[in-house]
Amino acid sequence: MLTVVTDVFKMVGTAMGIAEILLYQPKINIEGGEKITQETKDNGGISLENIKFSYPTKTDITVIKDVSIFIDCKKRIALVGSSGCGKSTIIQLVERFYDPLAGKVSYGSQDLKGVEPVSFKSNMAIV
Repeated sequence: MLTVVTDVFKMVGTAMGIAEILLYQPKINIEGGEKITQETKDNGGISLENIKFSYPTKTDITVIKDVSIFIDCKKRIALVGSSGCGKSTIIQLVERFYDPLAGKVSYGSQDLKGVEPVSFKSNMAIV
């Protein structure tokens, strides 16, 4: 009988974990927003302006502080630096896995916070 009760508690715990995942509401909008304009497609560079960022699970550690980068349209760049300097974090901000705590990430003249994610994804190629 004890084995059955233990298994039932494990199943309840698993069901609660699944429900938590299914009920999760992302902080970053995944639907809606404005579409990428033709002007942005034709002339849009990527800019990060005065970015400040900390990961949600480590809010006491500032990963990026007051960083500004502009990448001209149809240009390639390389982010180079030592381990832990923020290279991957910058890519994650551009890809909208996270939003910065301060500053702005833009594609052309459009702030990525207001852009429809599907529209952005279909117009960008990060290599």
